[in-house]
Formats: sequence, C-alpha cells, structure tokens
Amino acid sequence: MPQQTDITKQNIDSGKYHTFVYNWIIKDFQEIYKHMSFENNCHLSEKFFSPEKIGSKNSGSQDHSWRLSLYPNGDNEPGYMSLYLCYFKTDHDSRNGEMRKATFTFELFRINKNDNSKNSSNGIARHLHPLPSKCDIRSEIFDPDGYEIGERKFCSINHVFLNSNRSLKTDLLVRLILIGDRKDFDTLEIPSLEQYFDNENFSDITFSFNCGSQVRASRLILASRSSYFYKVFSGDWKESKSSIIQISGANYESFRAMIYFLYTAKLDEDLNFNILKHLYLEADMRDITQLRNIVESRLSKTINIDNWHLVLILGWETRNNTLSRASLQYVHNNWVDIEDSENLKILMRCGNIKWLEELILAKCFGV
Repeated sequence: MPQQTDITKQNIDSGKYHTFVYNWIIKDFQEIYKHMSFENNCHLSEKFFSPEKIGSKNSGSQDHSWRLSLYPNGDNEPGYMSLYLCYFKTDHDSRNGEMRKATFTFELFRINKNDNSKNSSNGIARHLHPLPSKCDIRSEIFDPDGYEIGERKFCSINHVFLNSNRSLKTDLLVRLILIGDRKDFDTLEIPSLEQYFDNENFSDITFSFNCGSQVRASRLILASRSSYFYKVFSGDWKESKSSIIQISGANYESFRAMIYFLYTAKLDEDLNFNILKHLYLEADMRDITQLRNIVESRLSKTINIDNWHLVLILGWETRNNTLSRASLQYVHNNWVDIEDSENLKILMRCGNIKWLEELILAKCFGV
C-alpha cells in the first residue's frame, strides 16, 4: 500500500515541490494492444535516469535508474491497463546497502493528432487529451525483491480508445512525475511579506533601471532570503553602502518578478515567455535555486513552434538538461512542422557541432 503523503497536485503545479518529469510516447498503441492480447504481457519503456536529488541540475554516478512497465491488457485485471515504475539497482545502491524511496504519480494522455495536422504549428502538446486514470500520489520504498510499484487498475481500456474503437490508430503519452522530498527543498517554508513589497515605508534600497522604472526593497529581507544578496549587502561591494543601485543589462519585469518571489515565494501566472526567459537567467546568475527550478518548469511547459529554438539554446548555454531535453523532444515530435522553419535555420547557423549533433540525433531517435 502507498504511504500517506500531504503532497497535492495543486502544490506540484504551483512549483512548491521539485519535480522530475519523464514522458513516454507510445505510438500505434492499438497494435500493441492487439498483439499483447493476453493478461500479464508487458510493454517496457527505455531505461532513464533521474537525479539523486530531484531539482538538482547536475547528473552523476548517484543518479537513479528507472523504467516504466505497461500491461496493455492488465496485470491480472481484465479490462484495465496496468502501469508500474521499475527500479534498477545501481552500484551506488549496492555499495551503500540503500533501498530507494520515491514519491511519484502518473498521467495518461491520448495524442489526438490526425493527418491534417502535418502543417499545423500547434505542436504535439496542444493535441494532448487527458484520459481518466488512477493518478494517486504515492510515496514508496523500492527494494530489489519488489522492484515494480504502480497501479494495477491504472486506466479502463475503454477510455484509452476514442469511442471505444480498439482498431483505431491510437498514440499515447504516459507521464511519470517524480517529486522531491521536503528535505531537498532549497528554501524553508517562509511567510509571505507581500504587504511590504515595493513599499517605501519599509524599504531602504531602490533598484533603478534604464527604462526609468524602480523597485524598492529591504536589504534585511533580501539578505535573509538569498545568499547572493547577503554577500552583496554584507561585503565590500559599493552596493552595500548605496541607497540606489543602478541595474544595467537586466529586464525590469524579470528583475521585479525575482524580488517579488523573494518576498512572497510566489510567481505571477501571466508572465510571458520573454519575461520567463530573462527571469531564468536572473535566478541562475544569482543562484536562487528554487526560483530557477520553478521557471524551468514553466518554460518546459510553454515550448511551442515559435520558441522551441530559444528554449533549446537557453538549455545548452546554461547546461540545463531539463530545458534542452524538453526542447529536443519537441523537435522529435514536431519535425514535420519545423523542418522548413526560419527558427531551424537560425539554429543551424549557431556553428556548435556538438549542439547540431544532438539536434540531428533527437530528430531521428528522440531523447
């Protein structure tokens, strides 16, 4: 039985928890279902890896190894699709005698992309139709003797096929979301100080921008919630003594959103792509990890025909595997839509051979 957890889908979507997302696209599921007509026949994803600490940008020898296991005709559950998360024991696990703990949930989508969508600029994400499935958030301990854990009654097979037509071409996307523990959070739960944000009565410093806009803040609040600002205001930097700091080369809206986040631990929902991109760079440069991870998640979800190349370049330039992998997966899924686009031509002129090799591999094989 899954352990009780107070994590909710709303908390995950808000960015309160670090997440690692793995998307598994299953093409022509109707053929797999037909040829695996008996119960207990299993369809496996490729092996994939997640960081030891969910939310970490770095990969290494302690990364966790997984695979998804799907039973089209159910695992002793006729009429249902079963889905499990499979654990692979690593050398690190063996050396330390550790059993692996994971908090996770699944999502299932039908890809409603027809032949007329070849020239569409919408991309695969806009064709996803969520299917009713058992998506409880589970917190489990995996061990070598019981390495598959998941949902036997994940989804009724009648929900999988459009109009229950089991011969109709059906492409699916299975999504695994691994959720970081509270102890891995980069900041503690902190009370919101929204009423003090940009309030001159409680501010002792002003950030001034070339556009003429200003943001007022408290040194104490910024230093207490960011190691970067602590160093700025407690060291020998000229900013530690000045009441007005001129900000050059920074986007005002993004900088303001960053300061707002430090006060409130919140991010406005209506920030556009350009602001999110600059906000990611601000958070990355100033090592505000929780903000960077939230923006990273937002950017990954906004990838489309107009910005996929910008997200990909951002991921490459900042060595962010989550952004680059999400963009490369978009390339693989939507190659017909982008192969003659100006954005692809821009990317091909970048001159970085390693990047171009990754692009071609993703186009052919996915990520």
